[in-house]
Amino acid sequence: MPDHVPPVADSRFWGEERGLAGACYPVACRGLDAAAMLRRLWREFVSPDLRARFAELLELSEEESRRLLEFWAAAHDIGKITPSFQAQVEIPDGYEPDEVTAPHDEATQHALWPLLIELGCPVEVAKWAAQLLGGHHGRFNAIDRNCRSPVKSRTLGLGDERWARQRSDTLRVWLAVLEPPVPRRFEPAAANVVTGLVILADWLASRIPYVLKRLPDVPERGDVASLDSFLHGSLAEAPAVVAEAGFSPLRLRSGSFAEEFPEFSANELQRDIAERLPSSLGVGKAVGWTAAGGEGEHVVPGGFGAWAAALRGGTTECRAWTGRTVRPCPGPATGNSPTRS
Repeated sequence: MPDHVPPVADSRFWGEERGLAGACYPVACRGLDAAAMLRRLWREFVSPDLRARFAELLELSEEESRRLLEFWAAAHDIGKITPSFQAQVEIPDGYEPDEVTAPHDEATQHALWPLLIELGCPVEVAKWAAQLLGGHHGRFNAIDRNCRSPVKSRTLGLGDERWARQRSDTLRVWLAVLEPPVPRRFEPAAANVVTGLVILADWLASRIPYVLKRLPDVPERGDVASLDSFLHGSLAEAPAVVAEAGFSPLRLRSGSFAEEFPEFSANELQRDIAERLPSSLGVGKAVGWTAAGGEGEHVVPGGFGAWAAALRGGTTECRAWTGRTVRPCPGPATGNSPTRS
C-alpha cells in the first residue's frame, strides 16, 4: 500500500460476538478498547519506579513507553483477521476461506512479526513483541522464521495476500491513532510488564457489559478520524470499567507491632523487621507475605503485609486488586500465634 493512501480498517472483521445478542464488535474497535484500558492501568496502577525502569530498559521516555504499550495492546488480537477465526461467524465478501485452522493467539504471533518489521521495528524487537502478544492467553510459542513468506503464511492459516493487506491496514490505523514510537531495543526484563499489562487490559476490554455499552458508538467506517473519536470514548469509560472490576487504592494506617497485635509479644524476627525494614525500604514501599486462606481470602501471616506497608508513618497508599479480601491476622489461617517464617 503506498504511504500516501490513508489506511482504513474494515469494520466487517469482528473481534467479539459472544454475549452480544447477535451483534458483532469490530477488531479495530476491540484493539482500541484494550489500548484505553492499558492507559488507565499504566497511569494509575503501575508504580513510578516500575514505569521509570521499563522506560530505561527500552531506552524510551515514560510517555513513549506508555504509547508503545497501548499500541501493542491494540495489536494483540490482530490474529483474529484470519479465515478460521472469521469463519466462526462469517467471512466478509471478497475474502477467501482457508482449510487451515489457526488459533488467533498463534496467528497474532506469526502475522505480527513481519508486520512490525515492515513498520521499521528491528527484527529482534519485533520478534519479542510478536511472541509476547501471541502469548496473551498464557501460551508462548516459537516463531516460524519463514512466516514472512506469503507462501508459508498460507500453511499457518493466515490466508492470502488480501487477508495480509487487511491486517496491515488495521495495524496502520492503530499506528496513526496511537502514535507509538519505534523501539530500537528490548530487554527480556521488560517482558513481564508487557505480558501482565496486555493480558489485564484484554480482560478488562472484553467484559460484556462494557462492550454492549460501546456497541452504539462503533463508527460506520474504520478510518483514522472515526477510530480516533472512538478511542476518546473508550478512554472516558476506562476508569469506571477498571473500578467495577475491583481495582481501587488500598490505604493502610501506620502502627507498631504492639499497636496492631496487643495480645502478642513480638518475636526476634518481628522485632528485627520493625527496627530495620523501614529505613531499608524508603517511603511508599513495602514487602508483604501472603498465604492461601479459606473461603477465597488472601491472608497476610502475622499481619506483616499490611503492617510493613504502614511502617513509615502517616497514611501509606498502595495499589492493589481488592476483588478479593485482604485482611491482617495475627497468624496463619489455621493458627493463633504470630508466624516465624
